[in-house]
Amino acid sequence: MNKKILLLLLSVFILTTNLTAQQKKGGIVPPIFGISAGTLPKGGFVYRSYVVLPQFNKMYDDKTNSMINMPQNTKLKAVVFPQMIRYGIFNNLTFIANLNYLTKKLTKPTIQKKASGFGDLQLALKTNVYKKPGTIVSLVGVMMLPTGKYKNLKKDELPLGNGETSYSFVGIVNQKIGKTSNRFLLSYNFKQKKSDGIRPGPQIKGIYTGVIPISENWYFETDFLAEYNFKDKKNGNAIPHSEQYLYQLAPGIQYYFKQWKGLYLQSAMAITLNNKTTFGKNVEYWFGIFYKFNLF
Repeated sequence: MNKKILLLLLSVFILTTNLTAQQKKGGIVPPIFGISAGTLPKGGFVYRSYVVLPQFNKMYDDKTNSMINMPQNTKLKAVVFPQMIRYGIFNNLTFIANLNYLTKKLTKPTIQKKASGFGDLQLALKTNVYKKPGTIVSLVGVMMLPTGKYKNLKKDELPLGNGETSYSFVGIVNQKIGKTSNRFLLSYNFKQKKSDGIRPGPQIKGIYTGVIPISENWYFETDFLAEYNFKDKKNGNAIPHSEQYLYQLAPGIQYYFKQWKGLYLQSAMAITLNNKTTFGKNVEYWFGIFYKFNLF
């Protein structure tokens, strides 16, 4: 499995390098996953809307401390609709708000649980700390608020949020080499203690993105995501087996509408390479739009 992953990553790197060497001009293309390093001009606005279809096929088994195939009589289905806006408060300060609407249903032999509604709200501010032709470096401060319902649930109801207030510090580097856009993102997230006395462990996440122009309108993208959550603690002691991690490779494609400047259609497939989460998905599909324009 590891050899296949390394071979796939090497193939993507070689493809990116070869196509980059052939290009001489270009601009930074918005990534499908996450955000770019660039800030919006004052009055600039971005609206992003997606549908995400995760395909769950595994679940965590505490007895063996491993991911196992989901039993045939257990099914988890979900559809997520991320809604994202960004606004240029000043030329070098962008406001970001993300809110997911989701529906999900868990079916077991003895019970069926479901939920529909809005999840937790994410707010952020982004500023550039370095900007030269072809290179942009930015810092982002993020706060996640537990706005999704997570307590006082009915017997047949699933939570929409995790009940956690968390904060993240994010560094992003965008580098343009010819027409190829490269992005490196690194974030550190820490959470407040929950009402049950458990302090969730911090999270470290890294994303690499490479966007290659295929034509004047079409762009190919490859993302590699690595995410690790450290062990939770209670009364100062680490909770055994509570660490979680996720590694994904996500090829995608974008179409840019020249007649409507700033409008992209985006689609991607996030393939899980390895994970340890409550429920595991072998793949998830993304379909959506990115639209950038000026309000004033």
